[in-house]
Amino acid sequence: MFATEMREFATAFAGGPEPRIGAADALAAVRITQAAAESAWTGRAVELPVEGAA
Repeated sequence: MFATEMREFATAFAGGPEPRIGAADALAAVRITQAAAESAWTGRAVELPVEGAA
């Protein structure tokens, strides 16, 4: 999936259509990955904020 995202970014940078996955989605993926790593390291659950939650 990362290779596809990078390919789409390069295409967009060269004047093509915008990538299907935007910066906000990419940032969310990084935060989830960091939380998973922290959870694995500490052995505890890591809470993440839910955007749009009431």
